[in-house]
Amino acid sequence: MIKGNLAVTGLISMDNPSPGLAIVKSIKESGQFKGKFIGLAFDVLSTGVFAHGLLDEVYLIPPPADGEGPLLERLKEIVQKTRIDTIIPTLDSETVIYARAKEKLRTMGIRLLIPEERQIKTRAKIALPEFAQRHGFNVPKTITITSKGQLQPVISDLGLPIVLKGPFLDCHIASNEEEAEVFFDRLVDSWGFPLLAQEH
Repeated sequence: MIKGNLAVTGLISMDNPSPGLAIVKSIKESGQFKGKFIGLAFDVLSTGVFAHGLLDEVYLIPPPADGEGPLLERLKEIVQKTRIDTIIPTLDSETVIYARAKEKLRTMGIRLLIPEERQIKTRAKIALPEFAQRHGFNVPKTITITSKGQLQPVISDLGLPIVLKGPFLDCHIASNEEEAEVFFDRLVDSWGFPLLAQEH
């Protein structure tokens, strides 16, 4: 029997569910864990926050875009109210932040179930084309975009239609330059840079 208080992130349970609730359900159903399940959510409207009978406590934390500092400050506040022994970060957008904060969290008594930062970066979407080439896999021609000024040259290179992807998730197929600009702006607003552009 494992004892302790376990916190998980990724509490959205709509059409494209995050993995946090599934992790909690799996651990509960194993019968091998005794302790509190604590939810960490970026948004009070995260649907999993309201899942009946799964989470003992729920706390709001800053979104990954805010970076390591605000996250650590908020976790310091939370551990003054309730002990957290382990956090399982479940979202691609936050794993690097938690990996970088691993030692600081350890001084707060919190351990992480997470790979090292180097390992996380090797499986990032942006690393896929190089990985594929190195191992002989065929993938569409892919170009990394780090500024809006690169969009037109990339369209000229790849042609239309073009596929635009966010760094973590989200994808749009643009049939023309106007659509490409709209989808580009949406992806940057939601996920930031870099974006990936691929042949259709």
